[in-house]
Amino acid sequence: MFRSSFVVLLVASPLFAKIPPPPTPPAVRAAEAQVVLVGEVTGVAKDPITMNEPNGSGGEVTRSYTLADVTVKTPIVGAGKLKAIQVGFSPDAAKFNKEDGYRLHLTKSEVRCLFLTKHPTADFYVESGVGPPLDPDKKEDAAAVEVVKKVAAVLAEPVKALKAEAADDRVFAALCLAYNYCPGDKAGLTAEDLPKEESDLILKALRDADPKKLERADGLFWVAAVERLGLAKAERIAGWWGQRGNDRSAQRLRLYREWYDKPGEKVRLQYWVAK
Repeated sequence: MFRSSFVVLLVASPLFAKIPPPPTPPAVRAAEAQVVLVGEVTGVAKDPITMNEPNGSGGEVTRSYTLADVTVKTPIVGAGKLKAIQVGFSPDAAKFNKEDGYRLHLTKSEVRCLFLTKHPTADFYVESGVGPPLDPDKKEDAAAVEVVKKVAAVLAEPVKALKAEAADDRVFAALCLAYNYCPGDKAGLTAEDLPKEESDLILKALRDADPKKLERADGLFWVAAVERLGLAKAERIAGWWGQRGNDRSAQRLRLYREWYDKPGEKVRLQYWVAK
């Protein structure tokens, strides 16, 4: 009897419930997205469309999308001279709730800051990262939009940003570029060398990071940037994966500085682009 009751408790326990992924911080979404903009939803299609698309493993998966027409009010990243754009979202997506987590859902007349990436086979965009669109009219979201604009300024003029007077600004630029150039999912992408000046400036900015500011409120983490850039390989920074304890990030900064300060030619960083 006891063992049977114990099993019931395990099955019913919230520990075993599906936990939605946490939202991606706006600064990270801005760095990783192909397009970021503030736009007004001018229409939402009544009927969804269904299409086949790559599943990331060489096969295909069938998905449905509801298409929304969005008029671009403020282009931020990658929107260029776009006046309007179509955005697809899941037909069964609803406003945020604890069970489903954050899923894009657009309604007519709302104005939102959207983080988007091009659909792999069709002429519309889908959400990038995990998290709700920002509402520029909300105080807390307006502050996040300003952070997004700072990221956009770095992506627009990377070398200028990497030469900023303040070390914190140079580090911020290096982190934005690392997240932008080296996405977590590299499927369908190929690596190309960065210009030497920009590569050198990123490496130097990472070396000058403040050990007390490696885990940032904006979600752009120093350790993640170094790993995305491929600098944490054993032949470069020995002992990187063996660190333990609460100050592991600071220990890794020390190892990075030891590697960077060694004489000899520095590595050329790469960025990832569509094949």
